[in-house]
Amino acid sequence: MKKLLTILLCLPLCFACQDERKSNSSEEENSLPTETAEVQRDSAQNTTSNSSDSSVENSTIKKISAKDFSGEFQRSDDGKESTSCDCNCLSIQMNQASKLCLDQEENIHIQVKFKQTDASNLVMYYVSGQGKMEGQKDIPWSDFDTDQALATLHFTAPNSFELDWKGFMKNGEIAMDYAVLGKKNLEGNYKRK
Repeated sequence: MKKLLTILLCLPLCFACQDERKSNSSEEENSLPTETAEVQRDSAQNTTSNSSDSSVENSTIKKISAKDFSGEFQRSDDGKESTSCDCNCLSIQMNQASKLCLDQEENIHIQVKFKQTDASNLVMYYVSGQGKMEGQKDIPWSDFDTDQALATLHFTAPNSFELDWKGFMKNGEIAMDYAVLGKKNLEGNYKRK
């Protein structure tokens, strides 16, 4: 009898704790948008108060037009920043094919075209290629897809972008034997020269 009475007294206590947890979590969820709005409002105030930082912040917020995409860009995160472009530069021209260096030692180059996908992104498509890897079978340049994305470029500002190398595609699938071609030399962050 004592056990039954103890269980009956503890049962409402357990349900009360669960209800309290649910109400606390729903209060936290309801407070998140307000906190986010406050953080956004604070960051906007900080941006206007500091003039040197505001130009940087505004450049990442503004929409980047197609004319901002075109130009010469050099890789900035490979430790090879110099005046020469030893296979670490990218020339973007929206209306014609551009030549890219994949491997300077092996003299492997490709022609690519760029297409704007939205306000701050470009997609790179393979057009043609030349060169071969020494000691390996010939690269099947004519077999690679020309309608599949080779890489994506995400512009963080008009003068800089991040290149994400996807790889050569063959029949809609990544050509695994040639996946590293371009990745080591091209993938990374770039700044306008």
